[in-house]
Amino acid sequence: MENLSILINKSKEEIEEDEVGDKMTVFEEYFYLVNGLIGTFLNLIVLLIAYLNVNINDKPRQIIVINMTLADLLTCTIYIITRSYVSIFPQFLCYPYYVLIVTSQLCSCLNLLCKRRVIWVMIGSWALIFGFVIFLYWFMEIKVIK
Repeated sequence: MENLSILINKSKEEIEEDEVGDKMTVFEEYFYLVNGLIGTFLNLIVLLIAYLNVNINDKPRQIIVINMTLADLLTCTIYIITRSYVSIFPQFLCYPYYVLIVTSQLCSCLNLLCKRRVIWVMIGSWALIFGFVIFLYWFMEIKVIK
């Protein structure tokens, strides 16, 4: 968030190259971009296969796999692809950005533990964790550097 504050409070001439971003190498930037795109593509394929071929009435445990795949798809799409560019995002996007990242990852982990009443647990876990992350985010501070 400090990097974002620097961008907001300084003109383009005042921003020095070493103040912006996570100081990633070119390799790291491409690493995140390529792996994010591959992860997005593969998770989309898994969701398409599940949508077309899986009967969740016969195999309700498949809902857990589908839910985890959706969480991974959101993480690849929202976080991994944009990881190198988060320092140039407008400040108002930071809240939904981090809420979605934390929510999707916690839901993915929680669903590994669930086996009964899978649909209700899935819906409840996403709603509960999403609400929890929104609540916690209100206590975070954005430090403005002048």
